[in-house]
Amino acid sequence: MASYVPLPIGIEDARRRHAAISASLDGLRDSAGAAAASALADDDGFATNERLGLAAALLAREHTFNIAIANVPGPQAPREVLGRRTRAVVPALPLAPRQTLSIAVASYCGRLCFGLLADDAAVPDLAALADLLRASLDELPRRAKGG
Repeated sequence: MASYVPLPIGIEDARRRHAAISASLDGLRDSAGAAAASALADDDGFATNERLGLAAALLAREHTFNIAIANVPGPQAPREVLGRRTRAVVPALPLAPRQTLSIAVASYCGRLCFGLLADDAAVPDLAALADLLRASLDELPRRAKGG
């Protein structure tokens, strides 16, 4: 199930912008949509490409939209691949037909990892968007370790 949340892009102050987004998300975290998002994860806590592809296909049928943002909780305990510790994950949400941008967010070991995909003809400045995303995240206060 898709959830549609207005993004307060006109609010310049990072704390007020974050508070507005949080207020929009209140009630969604315990909804059927949140349960569906957690169902995407496999036993290791990762959303598989097959499951993400199915979710994208279902969303594409539900409504017409050109931007998709997905937040998938990942494992908080370290994982290994070929005997080496995984330091970060790069999530990817496939573009559906007529979609121009997807932003996937996955948590892993207390970190947020972002993956941006775009139709180059519609979003030729994806690197600039990534830089603005980084700058917006840097505006937010860091949470103290262990608290």
